[in-house]
Amino acid sequence: MLSKGQLKKFHDKGYLKFNVLNKKFLNQLRQEFLLKFKKLRLNKKNFQKKYHKILIDLKEHHKVQSEFQKIIFKKKIHYNLIKFYKSYFAQILGQDIAATTSVNFRAVRPKKNIDNIGFHRDTDLGHTPYEINVWVPLFDTNKSNSLYILPKSHQKKLDYFKFTKMKTKFIRGGNENKLGYFYKSFKFKNLNHKKMIPIVCKFGQIIIFYSSCIHGTKTNTSNETRFSFDFNISNSFFPIKWFHHGNETKYEKILFSNISKNAKKIKI
Repeated sequence: MLSKGQLKKFHDKGYLKFNVLNKKFLNQLRQEFLLKFKKLRLNKKNFQKKYHKILIDLKEHHKVQSEFQKIIFKKKIHYNLIKFYKSYFAQILGQDIAATTSVNFRAVRPKKNIDNIGFHRDTDLGHTPYEINVWVPLFDTNKSNSLYILPKSHQKKLDYFKFTKMKTKFIRGGNENKLGYFYKSFKFKNLNHKKMIPIVCKFGQIIIFYSSCIHGTKTNTSNETRFSFDFNISNSFFPIKWFHHGNETKYEKILFSNISKNAKKIKI
């Protein structure tokens, strides 16, 4: 459970890092990921330091990301994570919770600028400020490879941070774009990069933050690859976009309060 102090910090700073008391679900998830690399003799002790030395080819690297992202999507792992740790998320959003159908799985290798998505607000990508991001690392992170966040940036108006969009190597709707790589990056005009804070996480910790909070990554300057996945959640009754790209489902209801369950039984 989250304390009153933690909840206050979350709403004040725009983000919160918290420890889950039961790592069972996250351990199962990481183990499933590691089993894919059993033949390469990679394990949780050496994985982050050896991954980028073995899987050098960019296409192979993106293939790994794509395959595990599909596993998360197919098995609804991000839905199950919310259900397993619902006591945390219900404190913030209430018991009626919806989650995005899609999920981003990220592998950010050392010294590879192409893996760096840069800083942005999800609200600049078409999301609403009624959403919360959930960021889950599969291994420990450090100051040189973790997620950066600008505290209190969620309190700024949606047009406060001025930017221009720059083209990237990725194609809109392409495989890399579907992995979470931007086909256009953001170059901010009034953002003080020195105020961006790296949020160091241990395995078993989760970061949540407002979709209107500026966040992102710099080039990984450590000697370890960072593995994480992220998605968005909201209250089912908040004004969120249930569809995107025309008629493609964006959100799905996954948790229901007793009031919602009983109300659904009554035909109007």
